Amino acid sequence: MLDKNGQKFIKDQVEEAVGQIIQATNKGFEGVDKRFDKVEVRLEKVEGRLDKVEVRLEKVEGGLSFVRDSVNNLKSDTPTAKEFQNHERRITSLEKVAFA
Repeated sequence: MLDKNGQKFIKDQVEEAVGQIIQATNKGFEGVDKRFDKVEVRLEKVEGRLDKVEVRLEKVEGGLSFVRDSVNNLKSDTPTAKEFQNHERRITSLEKVAFA
């Protein structure tokens, strides 16, 4: 068996080891906390960029609706094939009158 000095020595060594483990664990968590802080800053930057992208997307969607409306207007104004044939006949008759 160990005498009192031996027991005290072992107790002190165990306490020192436990203290070192706790300190190392705390330092490790401090590093993790710093990394989380950096990640949070990056996420905030990404969120800011996403807000800008959403605004640009809204502008693009507005532009697309204008283009869509313009295309629909052109489609409604475009004569059908039959209307176009009749238009050619009218131009021919106008040319005859104009150049006669």
